[in-house]
Amino acid sequence: MNKWGELIKYLNSKKAKPEAVLNMVKAVYDRKSTVAPERTAWKVNVVVALLNRTEKTQDGKIWGLVNSKNKSYVAAYNIFHKDRYNKKTETQHFNACKKIWQSNKLLRTRIKRLTPKLQHRLQRHPAWLVEFIK
Repeated sequence: MNKWGELIKYLNSKKAKPEAVLNMVKAVYDRKSTVAPERTAWKVNVVVALLNRTEKTQDGKIWGLVNSKNKSYVAAYNIFHKDRYNKKTETQHFNACKKIWQSNKLLRTRIKRLTPKLQHRLQRHPAWLVEFIK
């Protein structure tokens, strides 16, 4: 059986609706970017969270964000990464967030231009985030 036959057999076994599968495929293959939207959404979430931290130094803001006592960060991380928060140390979380902060200057600039209310919407409303990413 060829690959397309295997795919159709699998989709039939899951009772997938052709319209839903087509929409999913279009969402993946019509993107201009090769980066998955959920990765961009995670970057936005981290940048907005760091912009709103009150610590004085950037490293302090990042440590405050990734602290295991910060339940909102743990919950967000688990949502975006399929319950993998505990598979990394706090130092690994710190390094990952620091890399996001340092390597996304254009994203930071775009987010800084938004009002705090719009920044909050980016984190809480997927429709706003989709429009922002476009």
